[in-house]
Amino acid sequence: MPFIELFVPEHKSKTELKCISDILHDQLVTHFDVPEEDRFHVFHPIASERRFFDLHYGVSTGQRSKDWILIKILAGKPRQPEAKQALYQALAKSFKAQLGLATTDLMVVIHFNHISDWSFSEGQSAVLPKEVLL
Repeated sequence: MPFIELFVPEHKSKTELKCISDILHDQLVTHFDVPEEDRFHVFHPIASERRFFDLHYGVSTGQRSKDWILIKILAGKPRQPEAKQALYQALAKSFKAQLGLATTDLMVVIHFNHISDWSFSEGQSAVLPKEVLL
């Protein structure tokens, strides 16, 4: 079960946030083997005066803009480098095609932990069948 935090500019509309969530979830299902019903996305809209980021760090051409988005993914099941790269590329392509977001305005960070680090509800440590562990 990935838990996703998205840090976005506060000017993004509810419609844009829903589209971002839908794109992200579709790509997680496709490239990260996440079950369709497993969606936990939390948006953190941040005012421009509270966002400080380098315009060029890690960017080969162009620069970041006021639309820069950071996606933090916390997942329990480690993924191979090829799966991570496929996810990064699919997200950049989809966000550009569907939202017009420049590929320089998307940053993704993935962290992994163990199933015992989760409690899904009722104060119980998470225990899931091996084929469901994400």
